[in-house]
Amino acid sequence: MLDLGSGAGIGVFIARGKVGESGKVIGVDFAKVMIEKANKNKVKLGYKNVEFILGDIENLPILSESVDVVISNWVINLVHSKKKVYHEIFRVLKSGGHFCISDVSLNSDLPKGILDIVEM
Repeated sequence: MLDLGSGAGIGVFIARGKVGESGKVIGVDFAKVMIEKANKNKVKLGYKNVEFILGDIENLPILSESVDVVISNWVINLVHSKKKVYHEIFRVLKSGGHFCISDVSLNSDLPKGILDIVEM
């Protein structure tokens, strides 16, 4: 399993419970400080089947057709080229693989009334 924009590793650690001891979860993040934090958390928790890689999700440092599942939570909206990210997802997925993304998306501009609400 691959987590795009893994941050401090929370999603990776949750996914680890789904893949079991025989599976592997890889987290990719572009922020060196987050990879360092994730690796500290990994050591603290004693997990052996997770890995964190510094990288850009628009150009994943992952072999083609090597992943069964790709997940991402609130990250793709932050990248410049969503098209490149989706291309990379399909490139790294094995045939029959799945991806699940939780994110925000707009088809048009937000109305001015919503933009003026600080809580939004």
